[in-house]
Amino acid sequence: MMKRKSIFVFFCIALSAVFASCAGKSGTSVYKFDFPKMDITRAEGESEAVKTEKRCLPKEPVQGEVRMYVEELLLGPESSRLLPIFSLDATVDFCFMQGDDLYLGISESSVYNLGADVDIQSRIELLESNIHKNFKNIGQILLFIGDNFVMNKS
Repeated sequence: MMKRKSIFVFFCIALSAVFASCAGKSGTSVYKFDFPKMDITRAEGESEAVKTEKRCLPKEPVQGEVRMYVEELLLGPESSRLLPIFSLDATVDFCFMQGDDLYLGISESSVYNLGADVDIQSRIELLESNIHKNFKNIGQILLFIGDNFVMNKS
């Protein structure tokens, strides 16, 4: 019984340390990142399940909040049980706002090495969903992959 209490206390301390890691830093904000779960049992045509990670990022980054967020998103998940949205060598070519529209360009390599069973459209929708959840002021997202404009079907 004593061992269980020790484990519970340790767990509570560790959990509070994780939540306090951002709270104590005045120059950081918490952002949410949704990534696809690694699931080999998914039926064909079924949408990918996602899991949310939370990360502390600087409040006023040099490159701007949205670009910093997208760059962090393209780095992929911290958990090995989640999948990156695009290839890990994807980079942000440009990212700027005009009015409430976001113009976002990511490298052409972002769609390479994803595997034949990956639905690119669902990954694009997940990218846009991530951005909209964290930045409520963004209206439309105009996405370019390489030099090509990508029309979202939704």
